Amino acid sequence: MTTQVWRAVNNLLYFSGSNVGISPSPITPQQRLEIDGGVRLYTTNAKPNPCDINSRGTLWYTQGGGVATDTLQLCVRQGSGSYLWITLY
Repeated sequence: MTTQVWRAVNNLLYFSGSNVGISPSPITPQQRLEIDGGVRLYTTNAKPNPCDINSRGTLWYTQGGGVATDTLQLCVRQGSGSYLWITLY
């Protein structure tokens, strides 16, 4: 099968088969999503609640208000089959 590389949106998005790359210079993405540079998580909506099969694998960032600490959480499935938000920071 031949993969086709093409770019769109101001030469910042690159596609190779089903892989997508975001870069200011041409790239051939080797993963489903490749980003050349930092990634900022900015959320204005409420975190999906509860953590369940539909939000499994979701990474969620919440800005702390006032003097509260920011949090970074991931929705995971436990060995028991239940789901839970774990705090990474």
